[in-house]
Amino acid sequence: MRKYHLMSLAAIAVLLLLLVMPTVNANAASSGKCGENVSWRLDDNGVLIISGSGPMTNYTMPEAYEGEGSYKKKKYKESPWCDSKKITAIKVEKGVTSIGDWAFCGCDRLKTVTLPDSITSIGEWTFSGCDRLKTVTLPDSVTDIGDHIFMICRNLESIKLSDQLEYIPDFAFCYCSSLKSISIPDNVTYIGLRAFDNCTGLKSIRIPASVGGIGYYAFSECSSLASIIVDAGNQRYDSRNGCNAIIETDEGNLLLGCNNTVIPAGITSIEAESFVNCSRLKNITIPNTVTKIGTDAFNGCSSLKSITVPDSVKNIGYRAFAYCSKLQTVRLPKDLMKIEHELFSGCASLKTIKIPDKVTEIENSAFSDCKKLTTVVIGKNVRKIAESAFEDAKAKTITLKTKRLKKASVKGILRLTNTRTIKVKVGSKKTNKKYVKKYRKLFTKKIVGRKVLVK
Repeated sequence: MRKYHLMSLAAIAVLLLLLVMPTVNANAASSGKCGENVSWRLDDNGVLIISGSGPMTNYTMPEAYEGEGSYKKKKYKESPWCDSKKITAIKVEKGVTSIGDWAFCGCDRLKTVTLPDSITSIGEWTFSGCDRLKTVTLPDSVTDIGDHIFMICRNLESIKLSDQLEYIPDFAFCYCSSLKSISIPDNVTYIGLRAFDNCTGLKSIRIPASVGGIGYYAFSECSSLASIIVDAGNQRYDSRNGCNAIIETDEGNLLLGCNNTVIPAGITSIEAESFVNCSRLKNITIPNTVTKIGTDAFNGCSSLKSITVPDSVKNIGYRAFAYCSKLQTVRLPKDLMKIEHELFSGCASLKTIKIPDKVTEIENSAFSDCKKLTTVVIGKNVRKIAESAFEDAKAKTITLKTKRLKKASVKGILRLTNTRTIKVKVGSKKTNKKYVKKYRKLFTKKIVGRKVLVK
């Protein structure tokens, strides 16, 4: 199944590059300096001991990503333990106050970490890619942790965060697929961009009253989520009426739903990725106060069988219902103006679609790979149908109610389809006859890519 990901490709690329790099310095040396007053030694049992006083050095990859395709050397050096195959445990002794950026990234045999209460900060990417870590406790002395700190720790099952944390950074636990629960400290005011993205084992979350900001897609693709609670005292967000969702109170925007969400009346927008990959979501009722459904909102909701979008909705983002593989019936709102890119792509069970009369454009791959789509009715105002709109869809007959199609707006549209017949249904018998004649000239193999019968 095609992934929708809006994940920072740069961040993923950097970590994957790291994980395939050859084993480095920790295999060649057993001790050294890692700060002005901090040293390290690796014993014969694979235990890395860090001791001394003050902060550790900040490290980077040999060539660090600096944005938009450029790679430049940075002034600080590569970690001596990065991608080590020898380290199985880390013990940081009291007196050390910080752990540097990238310090233990890619140590995929690391199983345990012991941190003292002298540690106040842990840098970015520090434990990312440490795939054998199962449990970690951050002492309450820690007030600051860096972006990507535990990213792609796929066996991490539990993490005890410091009660002094005020910020959960971007991508902090992204792809920690074994993480089942998380207790967000009551001092946290902000949860960063994709902080828990793809934590597919996460079953419940509680947002404390202190949280005043949640970054984009912070809990995207947490496909096992069954319970979402926002503390009653929160001034920015709520989960009104036990709805199992995160709602921006003043704006009425639903930011995050789960497999058990009931969308309450009064919601005006279902935001991007709010239900993405909620594979156990079987039924959802969209109230008639909703005016917008965001990009990827229900992408991958593979148990949904039908959806009725109320007439209050004026805009539906691209891929909003893509890969809803059991979706059979859809009712679209009458005032919808555009069928966006990949809107129903991969909806392999979809049988019928009627394009509302106010729609003017059907974009690329809107109904691609709809293998059971047999009934397609194009509304009265459609002016443009993208070339791949119905790619690999089963529909052998397409009914046209529109008079507005021209050569440029239909070029190649049937080349990759199974369509054999175009049925014209634009008005009176006389008018219909006129447009049958017009569309016979338009729907030729040379123009639309396939020989069809127009009647």
